Amino acid sequence: MRHILSFPAVAAMLRLGSKYDFVQLREEALLRLRFEFPSTLQEWDRLPSEYTHILEQKGILFDIINLALEQGIVSILPPAYYLCIEDIVSQVFKQYASLKYQQNEIFLGEMRDDGSITHLPPETQRACILGKEKILTEQANATLAWLDNEFISDDCFNPKQCTNVCSGLLVSIYKPMPEPCRSLEKWEMVRKGLLCTICREEAERIHEAGRQKMWDMMPQNFGFPPWTELKKLDR
Repeated sequence: MRHILSFPAVAAMLRLGSKYDFVQLREEALLRLRFEFPSTLQEWDRLPSEYTHILEQKGILFDIINLALEQGIVSILPPAYYLCIEDIVSQVFKQYASLKYQQNEIFLGEMRDDGSITHLPPETQRACILGKEKILTEQANATLAWLDNEFISDDCFNPKQCTNVCSGLLVSIYKPMPEPCRSLEKWEMVRKGLLCTICREEAERIHEAGRQKMWDMMPQNFGFPPWTELKKLDR
């Protein structure tokens, strides 16, 4: 297990490694960044709830995005943008604020521990806002597609009950405002209610296939090429 480092230390390692061709220093910084922002769903699913290779601090996500843009480490940007949306949406629900407030967080920046403000560049702000709208649309036909059927399986034991479960979940997800970050939600985290056994199994299959589809589409949702091409663009 690597000793956790502060963001300024990781940024310095990456910049010095790139400038003076200190390969080992640069690779150590890249390893930490790529661990926190992986390029596969399997790695994403194994991530703990907090950073483990870079010390958590206020505004760190915006700072990491700016560092990646500066140094051309584009492969970490799709999951970083997704987390940016996820964090901001979470703040909105906690504070019962408006959609306008949610978008202002992207536009106005976040405060660091020292009171300074870290900002996202305009092109990143635009990518996050447009990406959020694409994810909202696509997750309804991918991860959450099982919620939009009259009943999930033709062999359903209790169509009325399963339909009511799906209807209730739809309401909770899309009201009072749509949640765009359910596209990667693990099946075990979904409040499945009293779905019958047949519908539960079919819903899980649809859900997991949808999660993979949403992950595969993540770079394009934020204006990047597909994963295989994107990883080749890292400097």
